[in-house]
Amino acid sequence: MQSEWRLKHEPRRIDPLAPLNIGNWRLKQYGIRGLGRPIPAAMLEAAAQIARESAPAPAIAPARYGLGFVIAHEAQAFNTITVDWWENTNELRHKVFRADSGRHSYADVTALGGSACVWELRIMAFERDAWVDSVLKDGKMDFDRYHAATLSGLF
Repeated sequence: MQSEWRLKHEPRRIDPLAPLNIGNWRLKQYGIRGLGRPIPAAMLEAAAQIARESAPAPAIAPARYGLGFVIAHEAQAFNTITVDWWENTNELRHKVFRADSGRHSYADVTALGGSACVWELRIMAFERDAWVDSVLKDGKMDFDRYHAATLSGLF
């Protein structure tokens, strides 16, 4: 039913937030302002807790680098938190958690086909490019450079 769709793209503010250091995990953190205000503290606390519980252990292993990112996306229909990390040289693992708008009790919807919206995909595309440029290109393996690269702006 096309009449129910919002066909016009509304830009949203994407900001890098304080990184999460959980054990040996170094996770960048982003906020997407779907409601035009800073991400609520309760959502950031939930994102940190979800990252602690869902990032695999150990963080650093032969095929895992202890690097990734977390997205907190506040929106009208529902709130989303994603936890993403790099494994096996060039693979991005992705977990998705959702809560009703205004609530911060999140359910793991990854197995239900939970994926990413256009704003979350913008961050993922940036992170892909940062991974290729900092880690894969010419065998640089510059993990600090990757971790320092962040996206910010209205998209």
